[in-house]
Amino acid sequence: MRLLTSGVLAVAFLCSCHRTSPQPRAQRYATPDGQNVTLHPSGVTFRVPQQWLEWFDKFHNNLHLTREQLDKVENGGGEWDTEYGQVVNAALPFADCAAQIGGDGWGLEGVSFGDVQLRAYVTELNLQEILTRIHGTAFNVARRVSRSAPTPAALQGLAADVSATDGEEGLWRKAVIQYPVWYGDYGGVARIRFYVASMKGGTLALVFMGGEDHEVQRILHSVSMQNK
Repeated sequence: MRLLTSGVLAVAFLCSCHRTSPQPRAQRYATPDGQNVTLHPSGVTFRVPQQWLEWFDKFHNNLHLTREQLDKVENGGGEWDTEYGQVVNAALPFADCAAQIGGDGWGLEGVSFGDVQLRAYVTELNLQEILTRIHGTAFNVARRVSRSAPTPAALQGLAADVSATDGEEGLWRKAVIQYPVWYGDYGGVARIRFYVASMKGGTLALVFMGGEDHEVQRILHSVSMQNK
């Protein structure tokens, strides 16, 4: 009986040694080619404005494409970007971020609250999981970091409440979080736009923090998903 038992254990051990190990998770990063940016491992490409490249040529602080560069911009700093970072990090895992690019620097490197900052994610989360996180955890963070205007007159017609909405825009599911932020004698409404689309092997999420609609639309129209 003892020999039979040891033989069974030996077979079990050999079988366990030959089991296929799980594939390591592919690292997220991006590579530039002129105005084109390619996200890895997805192969998704999009174009950034020429002005963003001109900013990078002068200041070298608005294109974050390698993991080393990305790890330095996970959290925001200063006015506006501190809250942007907290809300977006609550919506999507930063390990899934393959690129962060903007009209100028991020956080303490930024010079304007009117620029747009873009994060591009390649994630294994599905559309519904992302929307649930946006309307749940991320929305709750937005409520926590929001700061109302000192007087109703200071709003000048801008929304005073925190809100989260979603809908469809072409191939994208779109969700928008808005919240008021005020810093002493000035402030306004922060807007974060999430554009999410399914693709082969996962989900693409483009997140725009601040900026104007025409800048956002120009980038969205340039997106190519070869494996969709």
